[in-house]
Amino acid sequence: HSAQQIQDWMIDRFSRLMHAKPQEIDPREPIRRYGLDSVALVTFITDLEKWLSYSFEGNPLDYLDDYPTLESLAAYLAERTAKDDQITG
Repeated sequence: HSAQQIQDWMIDRFSRLMHAKPQEIDPREPIRRYGLDSVALVTFITDLEKWLSYSFEGNPLDYLDDYPTLESLAAYLAERTAKDDQITG
């Protein structure tokens, strides 16, 4: 998946969890700014892992410290999943 595809999926899923319109989600804003509780964030991460067939190492919420926005997290995941595809492909 491209970074844009991942970001679009994340915006759609994030907006559903927040009961908001996708247009109301700014991928450049810090994810934690949206005020989702830890249960909603874990649900989001779990769904993301299933959709991408990718597993975060360790606590996935720790990744929000290094990749605090949907945009930066999508770019990271696009790079990681592309590398994983090269290794397993």
